[in-house]
Amino acid sequence: MKQVIKKINLERILLNKINIETIKLIRSNLLGEIFLVKTKDKKDVYVINKNQIKKQKKAFYIMSILKKENILAPEPLFYLNKENLLIYKSLNGLPYLNKLKKNNSTIDLCKDINKLCKLIFSFHKIDYKKIKNIKKETKNNLIYEKKWWQDTIKKNAGKKYTEKLFTFQNFLFKKYFNNWNIIKFKLTHNDFTLDNIIEYKNKFGLIDFYDALISDPIKDIASFNVRLLMMANKFPKQYSNIKLKKSDIIKIEKNFINHYLKISKDKKYFNLRYIFWKNFWFSRMYSWFVEVEKYSPKSASFLLKNIYSLSNNIL
Repeated sequence: MKQVIKKINLERILLNKINIETIKLIRSNLLGEIFLVKTKDKKDVYVINKNQIKKQKKAFYIMSILKKENILAPEPLFYLNKENLLIYKSLNGLPYLNKLKKNNSTIDLCKDINKLCKLIFSFHKIDYKKIKNIKKETKNNLIYEKKWWQDTIKKNAGKKYTEKLFTFQNFLFKKYFNNWNIIKFKLTHNDFTLDNIIEYKNKFGLIDFYDALISDPIKDIASFNVRLLMMANKFPKQYSNIKLKKSDIIKIEKNFINHYLKISKDKKYFNLRYIFWKNFWFSRMYSWFVEVEKYSPKSASFLLKNIYSLSNNIL
């Protein structure tokens, strides 16, 4: 990493003013590398991220706009096009998920749900035309996703689920696509979960904008609620020590939806859209954990059961 820093000439990007104490590689995978830079005064943490070029640029522009809009987010310092390095100051605070793990209670979450709704609604209101390298959700991509889910389900779930599930999903896609041009697409986070919400001095901010795209904002609402249901079911492993009551999660889901609809007034075809995106996230999670993470189909079966229960609302 020191060679990388020397190569990009930190003097010209003002990072020579940062009193660096340690530089540590904290993650390296197919998407890129993340280095953590700690300063000697220990007040700030800087991240040097080498990722996919288009994702890097997109994240930089989003963080820049969020700063102008006074929405809490990491502070972008520089994007170096030639070296494909994104350098930003990390957002102070801790992931909201840590708070949930510590308290093992939904009391705080119930109190904070309105603030979290306002946070994601503020994100949805951003003018996405100002963001370079931002992609738009397409029918072809969704159809491709559906094929992946259905191949995975067919391979691992057996005949008990496949016939009714596939009928449901095909019907759901047809209904959603029929209303495609009516839905007002917005800037969506595309991974809006408690993992990516940071709490600092009773304020909330967002991180991780690499998957953001222009899509149906209800996709984020469904993402948030599906992940809560996963936590209540202690799946995957990182949620195994969280003790949440499913009954509480259902109440939170309803409150979250009601408050979002109240402030956004985005009620057109809401039920169809919400079921569509819940199916999307449950199906994607099942396929990801079984095919990529190599979880046993049995351990992920509750995801299938949730898709199956959704089908009862349509078929």
